Amino acid sequence: MLKKLLLVVASLLIATSVSAFSFDSGTEGWTHDSGWGTGITADPVWSGSMDHTGNGGGVITSAVALQADGSGGALNLMYATPQDLSAYSLVKGYVQVDTNPIHNVGGSGYGIGARLHIKTGSGWTTYMGDWINLETANTWHELTLNLAGVANLSDVRAIGVHIGDGGASTWSGNLFVDDVNLVPEPGSLIMLSVGLLGLIGFAARKRK
Repeated sequence: MLKKLLLVVASLLIATSVSAFSFDSGTEGWTHDSGWGTGITADPVWSGSMDHTGNGGGVITSAVALQADGSGGALNLMYATPQDLSAYSLVKGYVQVDTNPIHNVGGSGYGIGARLHIKTGSGWTTYMGDWINLETANTWHELTLNLAGVANLSDVRAIGVHIGDGGASTWSGNLFVDDVNLVPEPGSLIMLSVGLLGLIGFAARKRK
């Protein structure tokens, strides 16, 4: 019995770190949002030719063509199915491009970058994560979005990855997205751990 409980504990703790979207076998319902301007040639497709973790899974990928025309060309990949993220504190994800972008064009601070975003509530209020410059091709870049202070986390309408150039950079290449993870609230992990430890203690006492 104790061994079974330990296996349950291990399984649950591992589950807290499993990707929400691993893309190991498909696009998992992700599409593109054309409302963000020009810059995409097609909806994301699944590719088994690479994987962030190296476990032989896959990624989603889209062709991107951004223009330095001041229009703020962007590509927005998203999963537009309602979710409850109230038990989570952080979203993480990984992106890679296959062509070296132009960084800090003219010293203006513009370059090709990416960030996570979510949209919440009936108004689809947008919250953005930190902007990460994609300075090196064929390298995974980690994106994060802190959910502290985000309203309506119980009513998340979409989660996604935004790539853009601020309208100041011309760039084309392929974008790869993998392992969009949800990190639980510390309080949720503590409650889970306490409950599981209690079960283990109870099982140990029964054995005596």
